[in-house]
Amino acid sequence: MTLCSRVSLAACRAEMLARGVRDIGVGNQVLLVFGGSGTGKTFAVEEIARASNLVFSSFDGSGLSGNGWAGSSVEDALRQAIAASGGDPKRASRSICCYDEIDKVFKAGVAPHRLEVQADLLRPLGGHAVIIGGKRNYDGPPVTFDCGPTCFVLSGVFDGLSELAKRIRQGRPGIGFQSSVEGEKVHTDYRHALREYGCIEELCGRVSCFVRMPDVTADSVAQALVSENGIIKGFNQVLGERGILLFPQDSGVSLLSNHVAIETHTGFRGVKHLIGSIAEELLFEGARGTINLDAPMVRRAIERSNGALYGDTETRQSVEQTGGASADDDQDAGAGSEDVVGG
Repeated sequence: MTLCSRVSLAACRAEMLARGVRDIGVGNQVLLVFGGSGTGKTFAVEEIARASNLVFSSFDGSGLSGNGWAGSSVEDALRQAIAASGGDPKRASRSICCYDEIDKVFKAGVAPHRLEVQADLLRPLGGHAVIIGGKRNYDGPPVTFDCGPTCFVLSGVFDGLSELAKRIRQGRPGIGFQSSVEGEKVHTDYRHALREYGCIEELCGRVSCFVRMPDVTADSVAQALVSENGIIKGFNQVLGERGILLFPQDSGVSLLSNHVAIETHTGFRGVKHLIGSIAEELLFEGARGTINLDAPMVRRAIERSNGALYGDTETRQSVEQTGGASADDDQDAGAGSEDVVGG
């Protein structure tokens, strides 16, 4: 079952609840999406939410602390979901609420209030109603947030989680043939791995699906750049308001995908950052019409970044010498679909 299918399932369930159907055998979806930095975890969920006509909100989970302590609380993410829904709590309850970088409060020995934050997550992730506000003078009137229809996403790198699951899988005795419930066994392995990672048992049980994003490859970045709903189209929607259209050239796409994404290890995030820099420059110069996004334009943007993407002189010299071509162009395998296991 793919990430798209899980979000679609959440959307269908939210629609049924909105129509007053209460006897639904499927619980609210809690998806744990993990993978390396820049692999497009948040971007993928956001695009699927847009295609499913669901409101999407993302909250930085790395700064979460327990209720009553300085810092952000679990409820702040629900407040952000309400804000993204135009202040409508009912619409917000049928949205996708993402706790980004949440692995920082899962890993044992990292966050001082780690266990308290995880305990605070149990109620919303369990689909229960949560009272927001009304506890302090500056909170405003209390608002009830029904988490039953909400699809929650726990996103982060979760470094080492796959290795933990693999070790658990290798230690499990086999029975000599492929089991028809192998997918459920892998799901159980990830649950055990998440517990060893530092997650409390009750929260492990709330996760309905584990999604590992594939590693970034040049082919996957190139596809994301020029696809129908890709990165360049997103920028063109904004630039079009000022009469500008970025037209991708093969040389520019190659330089972005092979060098900006791969060699700097910034993935999709680095590519979006650099195209944003190009868009900013075009707006500043008052450009108009169709602008070719070619290798010279990308190289100028890299030079303007002053090493923000490339941390060493050797890599920058490599970009200048190759002109956007990669010696590994013919060896790129391309990104496979994401690994998904769910119960």
